[in-house]
Amino acid sequence: MGSFLPLVAAGLARRVRARATPVLCAGLALGLAGAATTSGGAVGTGAGPAVEATFLVLGLLAAAIAVGSGGALPADRASGVDAWLASSAASPLGLRAAPAAAGAGLTFLVAGLGAGAALLALAVAGRLPDAEVTAPVPIAGPLRLVGEPSAPDTVLSIPGAPGIPVTVVLEGRTIYRTREATALTSMPVRLDAGSGPIERTLPLRGATRLTFPAGTTVRLHATHPELTYVLREVAFVTGSRSPALNLLLAGLVLGLGLAVGAPLATLVSRFTSGPTAAISAAVLLGLGVVHGPLLDLAADAGGAVGGRTAAAILRAAAFVAPDLSALGALGDAARGRAIPVGAALLGLAPALGHAGVVTGLLLLGRTRRGRP
Repeated sequence: MGSFLPLVAAGLARRVRARATPVLCAGLALGLAGAATTSGGAVGTGAGPAVEATFLVLGLLAAAIAVGSGGALPADRASGVDAWLASSAASPLGLRAAPAAAGAGLTFLVAGLGAGAALLALAVAGRLPDAEVTAPVPIAGPLRLVGEPSAPDTVLSIPGAPGIPVTVVLEGRTIYRTREATALTSMPVRLDAGSGPIERTLPLRGATRLTFPAGTTVRLHATHPELTYVLREVAFVTGSRSPALNLLLAGLVLGLGLAVGAPLATLVSRFTSGPTAAISAAVLLGLGVVHGPLLDLAADAGGAVGGRTAAAILRAAAFVAPDLSALGALGDAARGRAIPVGAALLGLAPALGHAGVVTGLLLLGRTRRGRP
């Protein structure tokens, strides 16, 4: 441990002093400035597009730093530094693990600092989102509101003490049943909370907020025959969190998730060049982000005629890549909701376990005359 920490510190210093650092800093500043002014946002909960674009920029930068860890060992081999280090008192295992640790730490640090910069950019642009704390309303899976008179109503029970107004968040998407329906800009529905039906419109995709008296039963019915609304999530607002704290927590969760790419790139770099290791790790990180849809696609392919081979390939890709589907919780920040930090960290446990296994593989194997 005595020689490992100086190696990690030296790796961090080398990454910070790299010639690409000013370019990355300038790219982050320009990217965040452009993302924060993305059209379609407004002050408050309408800031979704700007927040999404901001975290996309920050995620790409953090991922680039993580996979860039794959260039350390090949650079040492090419310059002969590994031979010099092999003659020192440094442990060969420490020489292997130090680039991964430095890359993971730098990724986490940059994500945190980048979240602070993103917070400043969004505040200056007037697109700082709300951060409502919500609790789910139990529903039996996704509910379909079919725009037919004979279709049954969708019934929701609003929790809470009777009579107290409760803000309810409905999250869903619209399915077009005809080609002509694609020209529509909203989803018309009929609501009845006990005081008589009223006509409302819902956005075609995303969240909408409605206020109902607590303890009531709400009936929803789609009224357009060419549209079907899939209600995926229902929640009620219980409080709020500081928007600044919410964005900073989102950045730290993003950095922790993407930091698993550092040991992955370092492992691959033991056997390949730096660019190859970086590209391989980037592909695996991308597969990890879409881990859930990848398994769903594999399930669909497995049920198709002749699709078993494709399903096996998709499952193998999902098995090799770290499971980063928990990063999808960051979308709550764009929707004006407080991210569930505990659930997001728990969801990252498989990815952190994957990083532990990769680090173990990195330390395995014989060294070449003490070299990493």
